Amino acid sequence: YRVDAGEWQVAEGGAFWSKYFKASELEGGRRKISVRGVDVNGLVGPERSVLFDMDKNRPLAAAEAPLAGALVGGVVAIRGTASDENSVVKVEFSVDGGKTFAEAKGGTDKKTGTRSFSANIDTRKLPDGPAAIWLRSTDGVGSVGEIPVLVVVDNTKPVVELVSPAPGEKVDAVFSLFGFSRDEVA
Repeated sequence: YRVDAGEWQVAEGGAFWSKYFKASELEGGRRKISVRGVDVNGLVGPERSVLFDMDKNRPLAAAEAPLAGALVGGVVAIRGTASDENSVVKVEFSVDGGKTFAEAKGGTDKKTGTRSFSANIDTRKLPDGPAAIWLRSTDGVGSVGEIPVLVVVDNTKPVVELVSPAPGEKVDAVFSLFGFSRDEVA
C-alpha cells in the first residue's frame, strides 16, 4: 500500500491483509490510498486506489464583533473568521435558534483556507433580552461546525416619569425634583 504518492509499504497478512491507520498519521484533506499485490516471484499486480477525505476537525467560526455578552440594538454587523484544515467554503448565521440559516458574505483565503465573513442582523425583529446568533461553518469536505454568539438585545426606549414637581405645582426657592425611570433590559 501507499498513501498519496508516498513509498510503497508492506501490509500485514497474505491473501487477507490489513493496515490500521491512526488519524494522526494522515494530514487532513483529500487523500489517496493505493494497494497492489506482489507475488513470491516479484510480479506486481494491478494497482487499485481509493480517494477519501480525511477530516479530523469540524470547521470553527469566531465572531470578532459583536463580542459575547454585548448589548446590541438596531441593525448590527456581525463579522469574523472561520478556519479549518480542509478550507472553509461557507459561513451561515441564524437568529431563530438554528431553525433557518442565511449565508454570510465573505471570501476564503486560498493559502490558509480561512474564510472571513460579515452579515447585517436587524435586532428589531428579535425580542429584547438575551439572544443567540448561531454561526454555522462548512468546510471543503462537507463537515459542519456550529457555535453561538450570545448577545443582549435592547431596542426598547427607557420610560422616564417626572413625579415632582407636579404639572402646574407652585415651587419655592428650594424644591425637590424626583422621578423614576425603567428599562426592560439595562
